[in-house]
Amino acid sequence: MIKKSKKKILIIGCLGHIGYSSAIHLSKKYNIFGTYNNTVNKKLFDKLKDHNVNLLKLEVTNKKSLYKILNNHKFDTCIYSAAIAHDSIAKFNIEKTINANCQGVSNFFDFNKKNCKFIYISTGSVFQNIKSSKHKITEKTKPSPSSLYSVSKRFGELITINNFNMKKNSTILRISWVYGPPILT
Repeated sequence: MIKKSKKKILIIGCLGHIGYSSAIHLSKKYNIFGTYNNTVNKKLFDKLKDHNVNLLKLEVTNKKSLYKILNNHKFDTCIYSAAIAHDSIAKFNIEKTINANCQGVSNFFDFNKKNCKFIYISTGSVFQNIKSSKHKITEKTKPSPSSLYSVSKRFGELITINNFNMKKNSTILRISWVYGPPILT
């Protein structure tokens, strides 16, 4: 059996594709705390518990709850994977999309007094207006979001970049495609 590191990782949004997979994988080596909102898939929830993931209920716009979680634990890293994760859902849930993809990120930085590392899970959709495969997307390519989902994810990136510029230890990970069966119930 692998001995776990004492490092504590917070995964905000641990019942989505990225958060769930990250929690399962990282729980083998680290102490994982995962947050979830209202959507609970009992099978996934139980599997996370089986992997000793400490589950915490959190609505990312509830500043008091977020402050309490961040203040009560000394996390080394936070992976922000909470999201309204597809434009077909986002366009019908404007407020929830902005809350999950932007406001929660801002709230985290407001309360990250212990300065843990921050990884914001974003999307390749921030390059929506690049239609031709002839145009290679590089780190210097300017984002061109054109839907509520992609604009909200880009805004979450800008909040992360702003905090990086203020000497916070943060990064953005853009994922272009997620494989696997739907996890949402």
